Amino acid sequence: ETGFEYRYLASGVTSEAGFNNYYYDLYYYDNNVSEFVNAKGKGYYLTSDTEFDNSKSYYEVVNGKYKLTEDSSMNGEKTYYEYDQLSYDDTKTYYKMVLYRNKLLSVVDDNNVELFKTTTIGSYAFAYNPNNVNNTNKSKITKIHVPESINEVGNDAFAYQTSLTDLELLSHVIGVFMFRNNTALANLTIANKTDLIGVGAFYNDTNLQNVAFNNDGYLKVIDDYAFYNCLLLVSVNAPSSVERIGEHAFVDCKDLTYVNLSSTEIYRIEAYAFSGCEKLEQIRLPEVLRSIGERAFENCVSLKFIELPEYLGKAYPNNPTVNGTVESYIFADCSALEYAVIRSDILGEFMFDYCTNLKVVVFANPNLTTIPTGAFNHNH
Repeated sequence: ETGFEYRYLASGVTSEAGFNNYYYDLYYYDNNVSEFVNAKGKGYYLTSDTEFDNSKSYYEVVNGKYKLTEDSSMNGEKTYYEYDQLSYDDTKTYYKMVLYRNKLLSVVDDNNVELFKTTTIGSYAFAYNPNNVNNTNKSKITKIHVPESINEVGNDAFAYQTSLTDLELLSHVIGVFMFRNNTALANLTIANKTDLIGVGAFYNDTNLQNVAFNNDGYLKVIDDYAFYNCLLLVSVNAPSSVERIGEHAFVDCKDLTYVNLSSTEIYRIEAYAFSGCEKLEQIRLPEVLRSIGERAFENCVSLKFIELPEYLGKAYPNNPTVNGTVESYIFADCSALEYAVIRSDILGEFMFDYCTNLKVVVFANPNLTTIPTGAFNHNH
């Protein structure tokens, strides 16, 4: 499928620490014979079953011979490995294979030009100690580049990378729990070709402060729990391409002060989407909004003003036989809320329950006929 594959040759203990190193030959698909053939002189790689830092190896030409090298973590000196069939030939093209845990990620030539990129990253492929989040030994990976070629990502692919500070993210998909518990990551830019931020993608990234969305991009979905408990996230200015914000997407983002969804095509904000955002002062909802889920803005105790758009409860444009819904307790316990402008002809039950500072409510739609159960319950 890819045109490249690598095959196991031999193994042996090659250092005082007893690391077991594995030798691989690179094979490439030869269209002339319709099969994989050994690319002798075209690429070899040495890796290890130890941690990532210890397995990163390179080529070097020593005394006219092409050899594999590895930086020794013990004494800082280089150890040279030579397979007996391997010799340097300046008429051949040499490739560097980049592997991690026996997974081929890319093939680059000696000018660092990528000849092949993988399109898939498997579950836990680069996760650091996923079963022990309290381990005091932090991951050493500080920078990750995810190329545009990636279109399929397994669960927790880069989870628990607790030293990651520099993330270049160009993939079409940001996978399920892909970067969860990356507790050092502070800044994030969503590429213009990314169309999905998956479930829990940045779950519990407690140091994440800034997320830059590309206004000319294709982002459609910010899925459930995507930014759950990102405590330092300050603002969300969603691009116009966004159509869905999932359940619990921004729950307990304690420093979130401003959310702008006004230019989006979001028809439904799911349950608990912004619940517990204690510093949220302003939220601009999209005009096209049809539905708001249960407790979507519950306990946003700094929110002072809200305006409900006209089309709440109306039929969905893409499914005119189904009407939107306004569920219960949407703004419950928003204790600083003072002003509400209601342009819709529908309210939810217990919608403003325990909004104890509410002073002014403007009913701007003459077709509003019913104030539902508990809508302004416990309002002082």
